[in-house]
Amino acid sequence: MSQLLLHSSDATNLPAPVLPNTGDSNWVNVAPTSFAAKVTNRTANWSFAYANTVTPMAGSYRGQVLFTATIP
Repeated sequence: MSQLLLHSSDATNLPAPVLPNTGDSNWVNVAPTSFAAKVTNRTANWSFAYANTVTPMAGSYRGQVLFTATIP
């Protein structure tokens, strides 16, 4: 589990994924909203926080988070 936490303002309809320490996280299923279940129109604000449950070694840390939306 990562020390980075994500929170969604609409966790029911557009949940934020759990960020792992490395690699890919599990996908998040978002239900379609209209046009014969072909379009998803959802809005939510995602906020990030640092859990601060461990003391990291001194230094500079850098990372990148990439979110991808796909349709089955």
